[in-house]
Amino acid sequence: MKQLIIIAAIVFSTSVIFAQKTANEYVTTKEGTVFYENLNFGVFCFLNGIRNGEKTTYEKADVLEYKKDDQVYTRLPEIVNNEYTGETVFMKAISYRCGLILYEYSSYDVNGNICTDLYVFNKDKLIVDVNQKNYLTLFSFFSGELFTNTANAF
Repeated sequence: MKQLIIIAAIVFSTSVIFAQKTANEYVTTKEGTVFYENLNFGVFCFLNGIRNGEKTTYEKADVLEYKKDDQVYTRLPEIVNNEYTGETVFMKAISYRCGLILYEYSSYDVNGNICTDLYVFNKDKLIVDVNQKNYLTLFSFFSGELFTNTANAF
């Protein structure tokens, strides 16, 4: 009888662990955060999530943050020449430290080339943009794990 109870406990705990691992993508809106087994970009909507076989769609204006493929994207004010444009864009979170978050924002220029900018935010307030003068200091602050792909950009 003891063995049956132990086997049942192991099977139950294993199924709980695997169930939690499958729902690791999420969408955050004003109403809260919902976890999904699968999150995709839609054709007629910004994101659609599948949970327990049911599909939920989200418009871009409603999404504040989402996690897809182990990357977190947050809606933040758009910055051009160190000034807010009044628009918002999604930026990829790269690293966190002491309440500060380093974000990467990628866009295309008029020639179709991809441009990547790095910014440090505290919540939705810009602290500093990463440039040629300060990237080494920020590199050491964020423990050197950041610029493996972007150090050559400067």
